[in-house]
Amino acid sequence: MKIDRLHIDGFGVFHDKEISGFTDGVNILYGPNEAGKSTLLDFIRFTLFDYPRFLDDRRPPLNGGKHGGRISLKSSNNKPLSIYRNGNAKDVLINYKCISSINWQCIHRPLQKRLCDNAR
Repeated sequence: MKIDRLHIDGFGVFHDKEISGFTDGVNILYGPNEAGKSTLLDFIRFTLFDYPRFLDDRRPPLNGGKHGGRISLKSSNNKPLSIYRNGNAKDVLINYKCISSINWQCIHRPLQKRLCDNAR
């Protein structure tokens, strides 16, 4: 699977932010200190794997917007998949015609959350 684009409704410093242009292979996001690189990484982690249990660790929106957002992915056979997760850590919506929520667990569990945790 590959990230196609991100839409952040509200998360940390980001509000109504669309990010696209991801390419095959490794993508590097860079910028000055306090530009939101770690915030963006947390948005991807939290949307894919779940928000932290404690409210203080969830990066609530600082500039407005509904807490959460959507990650649009492409499968290896180029089928679209989107994951929307709300910052309340309860609401998740997965859109993909050929996948059930049970199969989603089989796809994303092997990724191992620790891979994302070690991406700093």
